[in-house]
Amino acid sequence: PTNLPPPPMSENKKMQMQGTSLWLSEDDPLDSMRSTEELPPECDAVVIGAGISGCAAALQCQELGLSCVLLDSRGVAGGASGSNGGHMWASTDSSKGRKAFEAACVADMTALLQDAPGPDGSPSLEALGGLELALDDDQMEMLKGEEGEAWSSERVCEALSARPGAFAGGIYHPQACSVWPARAARALARKALAAGANLQTLTSVHSIVEEGGGAVEVRTARGVLRPRRGVVVCTNGWTPKVLPEMEGVIIPARDHVIVTEPLPARLWKHSFCAPEQKGSEAGDDFWYGVQLADGRLCLGGGRRERDGGYAFGDDDDSTCDGKV
Repeated sequence: PTNLPPPPMSENKKMQMQGTSLWLSEDDPLDSMRSTEELPPECDAVVIGAGISGCAAALQCQELGLSCVLLDSRGVAGGASGSNGGHMWASTDSSKGRKAFEAACVADMTALLQDAPGPDGSPSLEALGGLELALDDDQMEMLKGEEGEAWSSERVCEALSARPGAFAGGIYHPQACSVWPARAARALARKALAAGANLQTLTSVHSIVEEGGGAVEVRTARGVLRPRRGVVVCTNGWTPKVLPEMEGVIIPARDHVIVTEPLPARLWKHSFCAPEQKGSEAGDDFWYGVQLADGRLCLGGGRRERDGGYAFGDDDDSTCDGKV
């Protein structure tokens, strides 16, 4: 009969649904750029990883007068900087200067992205403000000690088009922003290139070898680099692949993000994050969302604790996990 429901989707089929990151859907010459046909014969510094951190490090090297080679096995923003939830929230923790430092970083990133709109002129950053949500009264009591404006259940649910009572309330953080992270990394890369950095994409690093007298070799699939001053590793969860001694110290943790087609109405007035479970012992499992300027809903998170820690230690970002 034609009115039967479709058969259940297999786990294999689910995993084929990943597609590509929305943030990397815009073609850019930096995806495969090489400043020179061959690796340069000499340099002061090598930066491994062309995400936001690596591009910022390369720019700072050049500003300090150090000739820099920036390497990535993919393109600019090809890793975590091009596959994340698109949120920028400055910390409210004033200890050890963290709040001031992160506020300055937000100001710098805001200035950077104001000059880096999308190909269609769309903004790369929106100052929407963010809601840190509570699922029950216990969680709301815990949040009330944080800096920010306490919102009632009614006000939160109205702002997020949620059913009444879906959230017990939340703390509003006016400084929270929605960002297009790949554009941020690319804007930093262009500043580094303009300052003289040498970008080499599609160049895998096999190892970093310390030689006598403090010399270092960076061995890649395309040859060897011998920086005079040192190496900066900005490879996030992939760091143990180039620094084996970091195995078990830096551990990848993988979340998932789903993005809808553009919707005609603004459903979420602010970005938000919420615990996965109710209770004061909810753990570190969070989900987060934002509605982009074109109307898309972007929702992400991970169930690292509840599902037995399946997302820890896995640095393969080429497939989706069927459990999610």
